[in-house]
Amino acid sequence: MARFFVVSFDRQSGRKVNFYDRDWKVLDIRYRENPRKFYAPPPPNLAQMISIAERLSEGIDFVRVDLYDMGDRVVFGEMTTNPGGLTNRYDPQEWDATFGSYWRLPADGTTQ
Repeated sequence: MARFFVVSFDRQSGRKVNFYDRDWKVLDIRYRENPRKFYAPPPPNLAQMISIAERLSEGIDFVRVDLYDMGDRVVFGEMTTNPGGLTNRYDPQEWDATFGSYWRLPADGTTQ
């Protein structure tokens, strides 16, 4: 289930990043040097993007699915299980625990 969105804007000229919950509410999270919270409407194809991400990630306990809303279509970018090389830091730091709380390891403690 898609729970959060990380959206990059102006990647080539002064990148900005917003974090959203599933209802497109901006979350108060700072990521790297990017400024916090600015207004951006939801992409026109948000429902389709959620559907695509959920289908692609089915059966995977954690994965980032990169999709691009081109207006007339949604374009797939990549999927990764270790965004940022697992070194991303969030401010406030409590978001690390929030994001991690959805990750479910097998009951026997093994990983695949």
